Amino acid sequence: MWPRCAKVEIQNGTLHCDLALNRQYNLVDAYHLAPHIQFLNCKSIDEFLTFTRAWGPLYLVHTPGAEEIRVGKLTRRLDESQADQRWLRAIKYMIDACRGREDQRDSLVEFMAAEVDRDRMSNTYQEGKAPLFHTVLQLKFHFQSDPVSWAKSTDLGSIKRALAFSVEMNVSAPSSYGLRVEETRRGFEIKPSFSLGSLWGALRWMLWLDEWNRMPPLSCSECLRIFRPSTAHKMKYCTHECAHRATNREWRRKDLRQRKKILKARLDGGTYGPRKAR
Repeated sequence: MWPRCAKVEIQNGTLHCDLALNRQYNLVDAYHLAPHIQFLNCKSIDEFLTFTRAWGPLYLVHTPGAEEIRVGKLTRRLDESQADQRWLRAIKYMIDACRGREDQRDSLVEFMAAEVDRDRMSNTYQEGKAPLFHTVLQLKFHFQSDPVSWAKSTDLGSIKRALAFSVEMNVSAPSSYGLRVEETRRGFEIKPSFSLGSLWGALRWMLWLDEWNRMPPLSCSECLRIFRPSTAHKMKYCTHECAHRATNREWRRKDLRQRKKILKARLDGGTYGPRKAR
C-alpha cells in the first residue's frame, strides 16, 4: 500500500507534502490507471504537483526517529523529481530504440546524461565521482573515457550491446511475488501480487509489465506525448487531433512542393505535367 498526498505545495523549488494516510492504494492494482505514463508526460510544475497529489511521493525515507510515513509530512526538491522523470523517459527512449523507433546512439547518450543528472540529486553524490552504473559500463566494455563521450563516438556494435545491457539492468520484474488473499462479502478473493517497496519501484515495474503484456506505450509522432494504444493495430498519433494536424501539415508541404515545381518549370520556359491533347 502507498499513501497519496492530501496537500502539495511548492516553495522555493521544494515540494512540501502532507501524506493522506487514510487514502492509501495498492501499487500493483494502480497499473491499469497508468501512473507511469502520467509521470513520463509531466512537463510543467503544475503537472508534477498533480501527479504527486494523486499518487504520492516517489519514495519514503525510513530514518529511525524521523520516518516520513509516521510523521505524515515530507519535502522533496522539484529538480529531483524532474531528474527522476528524465531518467525514466531515457529508459523508455532506449526501449523504443531497441525496436527501431528511435536512434540507438542518441538514446544511449541521453541515458548516460540522465544518469549523471539523477546522480547529482542523490544524497550520496560526490563531486568528481562517476555514477555507479557508469562505472559498471566502463568495467564491462573496457573504456576509460567519460561514458557520455564514449557513447557519442564508439562503434555501432558496442552501442547495441550497451543499449541492451542498460535496458536489461534497469527494467525488471520484482523478485518477491506471491498471492494476496482478501476477504470480501462474498468470501475470499485471491489475486497474484508483487512486493513493491515504493512508487518509484512500481513505475519501473510498470514499464516491464508493459512489455510483458505486449502492448507497450507509444510516443506520439506529432506531440511526443506517451500514450497507451487503444487497439493492437499500429498507431502513430495519440489523438485524432494530432493525426489531423500532421496530415494537414503534410498536405500543405506536398502542395508547396508542387507549386515550386510548377513555378520552376514556368521560369525555365516549359510546362509542368502532361500536355493536353489538342
